Amino acid sequence: MNNKQRLPFERGNLNKVERDSRKVNCVKFNTNNSLAHELTKAKVAFFLQKCGKKFLTECKFCDGSGEADVYCISDDVCYEITHSETREHALAKKYPVSEIRVIKSNKLRRCDLE
Repeated sequence: MNNKQRLPFERGNLNKVERDSRKVNCVKFNTNNSLAHELTKAKVAFFLQKCGKKFLTECKFCDGSGEADVYCISDDVCYEITHSETREHALAKKYPVSEIRVIKSNKLRRCDLE
């Protein structure tokens, strides 16, 4: 996808989330989560930004389907970080995205993001 195609694609994905969740490439922490969960989220954000991708963290979808840990608007992919939650529960979420990828906290591999 070239830049001329990418910008409208990212804008469309950005419109899927509530206005107050639209801080692009900004990592928001949730102190109700474990430290391992939050550090893994920060690592996901770091690698996405290093690859030149745009992301949102702790973003709420307009359709009321929930709040994603990390949403890559460049790829339309949500990254759900699990600590005590099961993989199946994370994959069962009905976000308006093309794909949900589950990452176990403290188990992030670079290939999980490709």
